[in-house]
Amino acid sequence: MQIAEANVADAALQQLKPFLQPGKTDEAKLVLTRAVSKSHRGPIPSAEELEHLEQVLEGSANRCFEMAEREQSHRHLMESEIVSREFKLRGRGQIFALVALALLLTVVGIMAFLGDSVSAAALGSATIIGVVAIFITGRSYDAKESAALQEPSTKSEPDSRKQLGRSDRKQGKPNKR
Repeated sequence: MQIAEANVADAALQQLKPFLQPGKTDEAKLVLTRAVSKSHRGPIPSAEELEHLEQVLEGSANRCFEMAEREQSHRHLMESEIVSREFKLRGRGQIFALVALALLLTVVGIMAFLGDSVSAAALGSATIIGVVAIFITGRSYDAKESAALQEPSTKSEPDSRKQLGRSDRKQGKPNKR
């Protein structure tokens, strides 16, 4: 690796010689050999780093891969658990909403049967308007949520929670949509 860096530095130095002051070639070569930068992104180390790890401790490269595989399995398990719980929570909410609606409509029917038609009409209208409003906003809410889930997000955690449809009201903040 050092030989390759020296060859690159020598080649660059030959091109720069006409522009350098006399006696400064050694300093320029030192600067050129030190200006090497590498970067790597990913869950597992680069091939060079894995090779170095394997030289230091035999079997460590395999351990890195196993660790990454376990982390991925855990992440997938947690995501499927979250989806399952949200599905159950929505189903339970729909059942409770249906029961509450049936009770309200029963009360409206009893009020109308007992002769208080004005109050029955007011309560029935308010109930119907509320249910229709929930269905309308619920559908547009689901459309926003599915669109947010389909496009990749590079936003920070609080912004991605809004995209996924989680309310900030739990934290005492108003929900801005």
